[in-house]
Amino acid sequence: MPHANSLRSNWLKICLALAAVIAFGVPSFARTMPKVNAGNTPVKGVADDWTHHHVVFSNPGTEEQAIKGGHYGKWNKIVNDPRYVMQQMRRGLPGQGPAATDASAFQAARMTNHGIQPLGPGRMLPKLPHPVSTLRFPGSSTIKQDWNESIGTTTAPTPLAFPAKWSSFNTSTASCTSDFVVYPTGQAGSSSQASIIAYYNLYAGGCSGTVPNVDWAYDTGGTVSLSPVFSENGNQIAFIQSSDSTASLVLLTVPLTPPGSGTIASPTAPLAQTASSYYNGGSGCTAPCSYTVALSGNPDDTWSSPYYDYSTDTLFVGDSNGRLHKFNPVFNGVPTEVVTSLWPVQMAYGSTPTPDTNQLNSPVYDPASGYVLVGSTTSGVGSTSGGRLYSVVASTGVINGYSSQLDNTYGIRDAVLMDPIASTAYVFVGNDPSGNNLVYQFPLNFTSSTTPAVSTIATGSHAAGSTAYQLSGTFDNTYYTSSSGTNPTGNIYMCSTASPARLFQIPIINGTMSTTATVGPTLGNSANDIYQQNDTYDGRCSPITEFYNNSSSTDYLFLSVFVGYPAGCTDDSGDGCVLSYNVTTPSSFGTGLTPGGELNVSSPFLGAPTGGIIIDNAATNLSGGASQIYFLTQSPSGTLPCTGVCAVQASQAALQ
Repeated sequence: MPHANSLRSNWLKICLALAAVIAFGVPSFARTMPKVNAGNTPVKGVADDWTHHHVVFSNPGTEEQAIKGGHYGKWNKIVNDPRYVMQQMRRGLPGQGPAATDASAFQAARMTNHGIQPLGPGRMLPKLPHPVSTLRFPGSSTIKQDWNESIGTTTAPTPLAFPAKWSSFNTSTASCTSDFVVYPTGQAGSSSQASIIAYYNLYAGGCSGTVPNVDWAYDTGGTVSLSPVFSENGNQIAFIQSSDSTASLVLLTVPLTPPGSGTIASPTAPLAQTASSYYNGGSGCTAPCSYTVALSGNPDDTWSSPYYDYSTDTLFVGDSNGRLHKFNPVFNGVPTEVVTSLWPVQMAYGSTPTPDTNQLNSPVYDPASGYVLVGSTTSGVGSTSGGRLYSVVASTGVINGYSSQLDNTYGIRDAVLMDPIASTAYVFVGNDPSGNNLVYQFPLNFTSSTTPAVSTIATGSHAAGSTAYQLSGTFDNTYYTSSSGTNPTGNIYMCSTASPARLFQIPIINGTMSTTATVGPTLGNSANDIYQQNDTYDGRCSPITEFYNNSSSTDYLFLSVFVGYPAGCTDDSGDGCVLSYNVTTPSSFGTGLTPGGELNVSSPFLGAPTGGIIIDNAATNLSGGASQIYFLTQSPSGTLPCTGVCAVQASQAALQ
């Protein structure tokens, strides 16, 4: 049978890779790490940007299980998807499908390079791919700020903006030269202000000299307030920028040998290209070079970050008029927006379609079904339009389904949390028509008649401020490693927007979300509610990021909160606070759960949460590098940890 031949081929590749390691050792192999082929896409590093926190994969099972279960076609699409491969390598989990053999060879090289003896007579065969453990360092659990860089003082990026971190395969440890992190500045680009900036030489525990160094800093001709995304090779970046209320997609080719050019106060302007001269990843120009094109119809975009699909070289992004845009090709051809009778797709609802002209949130794409899910925001409190979830057929632009109004005050501000293997999406809202904080569970193929499952976490207790919308939650490691990916068991964690904010746990049992949430610890300080109600910053908590430490088999949540409540963040009543929580044992979750780490990030009476948090766990460094957290502050007038908006890297003993 075909699947049997595939299995024999995979085992042959694994044996050949291991034989090479046994026979020749790894030093020369480790200096030039192999690429990992995911389907037809060669992956040369591990990207971590906002998209990898919203499209995640539960356990797909084996090829035999997929055949017996009657879903081999879906299984094959997923295990050959670069996102799935990157996730498994980032989490140190076994992969499935053809790409697992390349990942196995890569991990075997890392094992030998880190003093783990290669296989020999009498040695047991390890499970491959094998995660390489990092050393655990003694010390307190306090989150320690490694460095911070001021990137502007006028405005802040959106509260859901993530940095974008690239971890190269060029070395088997965290690289001081090849690894870099990109931050949108939220400032209008000019000759004296960069709109986007990247840093390298990142690791305070493993790199020499000044940490970090500016890799490059560019004035791209607009304001970059949303999250950037990577190409599969890390040498190109896509992002949305706004200028004079017009949003443009920017494709940027950057030098991969640092340093490049520019500083935050003296940026370089990349060489502008036409679509044809930028063709195929900037091959017609020398980095730094860029291609900038206004979205069709010249709309603005204030909430929708671009989503890039590696396998099809397609990008989706929403705009301020309720339209979904599609670009194909993007990085691997002449970049082109698809403009047809349907594209850009106008969101609409009702039997006689009523256009939903509200700003869209960030779209996400399911590689198995081919649906794009996107939500709309609202125009204000009590709005009768917006706040709906839409499903669009990516190939045609046909709207497959739309929901009822899920939030009539803030709308759906953050992207859905999607699991293509379980075929489900989770939508987080801060104020449903009854004033509740909720999470909805939708099937990915939902239609307009679908009634989603719902779990209420805070009844009628949303914050009264006009900016108290809901940002996304996350799954725990129990969910990722559940024996059945099509019907997984685990938990979702999310914040309420009530005052004070609290952390909640929502069980998922055999793929079905519970209607009852477990109440967790208080995150904010209700005594300082006056600052929460009159703040100029958005949201109560940041999006939540999960981190699983293979070395210690512990699972952590990282988030930030407007007003610090725990002991480490009470030196001033208005300070924002980054917190971590150990959720390794989900059954012990409750109000008594205490933070494992705390970091003060905002100045007096200007407290604000951070944006989205990236955690680097794609590489190991036995000198203390890697496994840091990266984020943007939300206080343009702040003095902690630096003046204005800060790009920050921090570490915690628990991560090591």
